[in-house]
Amino acid sequence: MVTPPPTSTPTISYRPEIDGLRGIAVIPVILFHLDAALLPGGWVGVDVFFVISGFLITSILLRDLSAGEFSFRQFWMRRCLRILPSLLAVAGISLLISWSLVFAPDQIAISRQAIAALTSVSNIYLWRSTGDYWSVSAEQSPFLHTWSLSIEEQFYLFLPVAIWLTASSNPGKRLQLAGSVLLVSLALFVWGSSAHPSATFYLLPARGWELLAGCVLSIAATRVSLNSISGRIPFTSTTLSMAGLILVLISYICLDRLGLGLIAPVAGTLLILCFSGNGICTRILTQGWLKHIGKLSYSLYLWHWPAIVFATYFGLWNQNLHEAVPLLFCIYFLSLANYKYIECPIRYRRGAFPWIVCLGIVLVGLASLMSLQSARYDSSDFATPVYYGQFYDMQPGSPSAAFKEKYFDWRVPVKEAESEAFLHGGIIIEGNTPEPQIVVLGDSIGTMWSNVIREAAEQRGITISLLSAGSVSPLLRTPPRTRDVSSGRFSGNDLHRFDKAVLRVIESWKPKLVMIGAAWSRRQEAEAEDLLCFLQKHAVQVQLIEQPPILRELDRRNCLQFLVYQGVKPERGIQYYFPSGSWDGDDELHGSRIIRSLSKRFENCEILPVNDIYEKEGKTLVLDGDEVVYLDFLHLSEFGAQMAASRIGAYIDDAFDLPSN
Repeated sequence: MVTPPPTSTPTISYRPEIDGLRGIAVIPVILFHLDAALLPGGWVGVDVFFVISGFLITSILLRDLSAGEFSFRQFWMRRCLRILPSLLAVAGISLLISWSLVFAPDQIAISRQAIAALTSVSNIYLWRSTGDYWSVSAEQSPFLHTWSLSIEEQFYLFLPVAIWLTASSNPGKRLQLAGSVLLVSLALFVWGSSAHPSATFYLLPARGWELLAGCVLSIAATRVSLNSISGRIPFTSTTLSMAGLILVLISYICLDRLGLGLIAPVAGTLLILCFSGNGICTRILTQGWLKHIGKLSYSLYLWHWPAIVFATYFGLWNQNLHEAVPLLFCIYFLSLANYKYIECPIRYRRGAFPWIVCLGIVLVGLASLMSLQSARYDSSDFATPVYYGQFYDMQPGSPSAAFKEKYFDWRVPVKEAESEAFLHGGIIIEGNTPEPQIVVLGDSIGTMWSNVIREAAEQRGITISLLSAGSVSPLLRTPPRTRDVSSGRFSGNDLHRFDKAVLRVIESWKPKLVMIGAAWSRRQEAEAEDLLCFLQKHAVQVQLIEQPPILRELDRRNCLQFLVYQGVKPERGIQYYFPSGSWDGDDELHGSRIIRSLSKRFENCEILPVNDIYEKEGKTLVLDGDEVVYLDFLHLSEFGAQMAASRIGAYIDDAFDLPSN
């Protein structure tokens, strides 16, 4: 979150280089959100803001305490007057656009996100909701970026209490206490980055160390003046502050994931705050244009993400350079207007506080009503689509409530297999041989193909085992590794047992054909090497089934409902297409490259192509007459999967040297 400049508070002197540092932080965030390839570590700008915020707010609290002006009421009122007006403006406009123009199920999700943002629990809500594959994806949420705002507001519920409780302590003891809590939070962050990355990213206990780093510097500054340090050792101060700036800038290029590497930009920010003085670093950061961007940083941060989300939603932003310029101008002028007419004027008006609170309550109420509306369109003109993916899923339990609610107008056959069927060879359909000659492995793409492959095997009297599990990579390691992280409805221990069971039965059966259906665009070639080496020894032939074309426009939306929303009417003999394409234009090419390379490297591997069945001239079939072809952006309906039945049957015939049907 980007904390507005503290110019409204007379208890802390203005440091123009901090505005420049804000500019250095917010620009990378915007570039990263426009296209992660532009600046892979641009997200680190938020961490820079955390340090700045911790430093400035602690300085304000300590100076208020020293002057005898400390007040919980005044502190939290100031926070509300700085944060809420702009947030309410963004939330109000976003809700209005959503209510007027957005797909109804998306409106429900957006309204709930708005409530979470306005009540400062956005980080918790996003952590809990975006982890479900079938729920709204993070990238669709115009309130995604408010997670950092919520972290700060949660932190500032506790900070003034801690400052007040330690009012009688000397700065040394206060420093020790803050430093100890920082180290605990940092240790939690380091552990959680690999063990629980989503919770670590979103939750205060694991991110608090960055805010505390600024707090510690502020507390230390009450003992030794930062200006005096810079004045006594100007050469060293200049070197250290420039080193800090370089650390921050390099982080924007090099960091692409959570981990210990985040210490670099945090340390760099501390060096700038501590040693900038009047040296080169300050001269760089106090450039007029950079200070201007820094002053707008809170407004820019709030407005840039909803602008990008809605521009993407309505097809105005497809990561093309010629579209970036008008979008950036739009973001800038929205932010400038917000800064000039909302952020600055209201910040000084204490009398506006009751009105701001009332407006917040009204917006939460409206968002609550919006979240309760019906999110269902009448799809009775279409044939009822069927999806067998859940029926053949080896994961324990049943589909999530989010899945059932989203696909209410689909027929989803209930799974009949026992919860641990994978321990006994999966779903086995008997044919002319006692042991399976075909084994199907896959993630949710594998479960999607399973019914078509099953029917093809049954027609040919071939015994088959279906061993696909949604949200679980079929590219098993050999020997199986213990997995510490859960996937889908599998615990880490379940995954280990699943891997062992699959490898055991393949080694025992030595099937004539193993068919692998996967979302190849999400995999890496190296992941497949262990499994394919294993299958070279224990299977005669391996077929890598091409994944269907990706439809960015659909994302995780119900295709049938989305067609109704777009006003599409089914007509006999008429086909309807969506533009093909993924979020990253290279996704499908990446997946194709993987299976092409694997088929060349492993002699018993071949590709089973299906893309050409659905795609032509850059467009993908989504409706044929009244039959829906896709479930969502990647998964096919049973009708869609059956379109590839003859192709799949022909490849099975070829593998078993059977006459073509």
